Amino acid sequence: MKLSHRETFGVWRNAVKQFRILHGLSLAIGFLCLSIANAERLPIKTYTVADGLLRDNVYKIKRDSRGFLWFCTPEGISRFDGYAFANFTTGDGLPDRHVNDFLETKKGEIWIATDAGLVKLNPTGIRAPLKEATEIQNPKSEIQNQNNPLFSIYLPDNSKAKSFQVLFEDDGGQVWTGTSDGLY
Repeated sequence: MKLSHRETFGVWRNAVKQFRILHGLSLAIGFLCLSIANAERLPIKTYTVADGLLRDNVYKIKRDSRGFLWFCTPEGISRFDGYAFANFTTGDGLPDRHVNDFLETKKGEIWIATDAGLVKLNPTGIRAPLKEATEIQNPKSEIQNQNNPLFSIYLPDNSKAKSFQVLFEDDGGQVWTGTSDGLY
C-alpha cells in the first residue's frame, strides 16, 4: 500500500515533532544534571566532645539574643560563640547534670530546666535576690551556691517535681515550666 504525498508528509511532520520534544527534554535534563553537579556545596562542620561540646547527645538547641547557641545535654549545658564552647556543669553550680531546656526571657534572663530544679543563670556572678525573679509563679524556695553564685536554683515549695522538662514565656512575661509533677 502506497501512502499519498499528504499522508507521507503527515508522518514525517509527527516524527519531527516527536524528535523536537525528545531533543528538548534531553537538553533540559542535561542542564539540570549540570546545575546539580556544579551546585555549591555548603560547608558542614560536625562538632563533638573533641571540639569542646559536653556530650555528643544533645537534647535541645537554642539561640539567644546575642547570637550564642546553647546546647542542652545529659552532662550540662554548652554555649557556643561560633569559635569555642563554654560549658556549665554541676561543678559550676548546676543542681543536676541533665539539662532539659533553655529559655531566654524578653528581659534577657536565662533560665535552665534540669532534672533537679529550675535554674537562673547569673552571668555576672552576682546573686540575684529572689524578689527580683518575678517571672516565676510564686517561687517558694531559692538555693544559692555560696561559693559560686553563677546559678540560683528555684524549687517550688511542697512540690513532688523531680524533673523540670520544658520552659515557656507567655506574652505577659510569665515563665512556665512543665515538670514531672505538673505545670508551674
